[in-house]
Amino acid sequence: SFFYGITEVSSIPLCVVNLFSKERVTLQPLLENKIWATVNAICRVLFALSFIAVRCFWWFPIMVEVEAALFTSHMNKILAGVIGIAGVALTALQWYWASKV
Repeated sequence: SFFYGITEVSSIPLCVVNLFSKERVTLQPLLENKIWATVNAICRVLFALSFIAVRCFWWFPIMVEVEAALFTSHMNKILAGVIGIAGVALTALQWYWASKV
């Protein structure tokens, strides 16, 4: 369930932040309203905190368990290697994106 939904928790506040992005010219005037500006600011913080918590700190130990399980399973070793490399690459991407947050 972690990789099928929990990792996407940070996307909820990000969707709100994206509504007020500069590309959405029609919604930009809403930021002049104090309430919407506050909602946007809160969602920015929530996104950053949830992304770092879930995709950096929680992700890594779960990925270590997945990688260990791959190589102790009866799965084809080539397939396990490909999946393992993909897992390492995705973990590197999480850390890269976290550096941008």
